[in-house]
Amino acid sequence: MDPVLALQRWLVFVACLRMLAGTTLFSFGVALVFFLSELLVYKTLSIRGAIMPMIIATTSTVWLAVGWEFYTNTKP
Repeated sequence: MDPVLALQRWLVFVACLRMLAGTTLFSFGVALVFFLSELLVYKTLSIRGAIMPMIIATTSTVWLAVGWEFYTNTKP
């Protein structure tokens, strides 16, 4: 395989991975804000109904933010 072609494919892969990681981080952040606002501001959700989505959103957001450099090979 041509080294230039291999490098181009690698750069496209890394760019797509960075975009995917950013989109995932954003979506989990939005989910966390949504459930917190439903629970605390609008009071339309009980703590029992919100606990699992909030645990998943919080864990995923923190995990991806902490591992950002590992997953994307860039500093945030």
